[in-house]
Amino acid sequence: MARSIVRKGGDFTSAMAFQFAATNLVLELGVQMAKFSGPV
Repeated sequence: MARSIVRKGGDFTSAMAFQFAATNLVLELGVQMAKFSGPV
């Protein structure tokens, strides 16, 4: 994903920050879903 952002003219630092934020969001949503689904 970051590679396509850089290819389209984006800054490498911005691309890496976006990729980190997206990964962090996915992990956070996974934790929330596990918390609300209760004991398995």
